Amino acid sequence: MGRMSPQELKNAKKLISAMPLNQLMELKEIYGLNWSNISSPTTFGKDFKAEYDNGSFPNLSSHGVKINGNNHQRYERIR
Repeated sequence: MGRMSPQELKNAKKLISAMPLNQLMELKEIYGLNWSNISSPTTFGKDFKAEYDNGSFPNLSSHGVKINGNNHQRYERIR
């Protein structure tokens, strides 16, 4: 089971559907101006990844973290 609230899941799915296709983005880019409302970005990122791993975002593909990067997960909308 995931760790995001139903409202957080609904919002995430809306933002994912607005992403450009085939473009790698970090959560901060996906959430845009809404990112400043996230109280704990690290915890939220872990919860988002748990939901992804649980199959909550079937139109999203994870590309892991950039080698020698900032340890931020990268995602791509695939449909």
